[in-house]
Amino acid sequence: MRISKRLLTGAFVVVAAGCGGGSPVSEAKPDVARTALAAALAAWKEGRAPADLKDADPRTIVVDVDWNKGVKLVDFKLDAADELYGNERRIAGEFILATPKPKARKWAYLVGTHGPVTIRRDED
Repeated sequence: MRISKRLLTGAFVVVAAGCGGGSPVSEAKPDVARTALAAALAAWKEGRAPADLKDADPRTIVVDVDWNKGVKLVDFKLDAADELYGNERRIAGEFILATPKPKARKWAYLVGTHGPVTIRRDED
């Protein structure tokens, strides 16, 4: 019986202490994520650089290979629905880049809304 009591005491200590070392990050807010992504894409379409958004409100950090290379965004349309992806929102859409033969392409962005807004292309 002593072993069972020690085992239960040990299990209680582990559960009480938690295993993450801090409070978990809550889910990204859908309305904030969509608004921030639309604003970032509009800035790209206007010819602004990703670094310009670091001073935006909310502060926004964007990682997109094409944008960073200087490829121009001609137009975009975000899908009406988005989905939770871990703690981020996954927002898909259709995008037209200024390439020699522009055509609509589909991809998605993962958007986090805790601390600075983070936007990165989801490369499935």
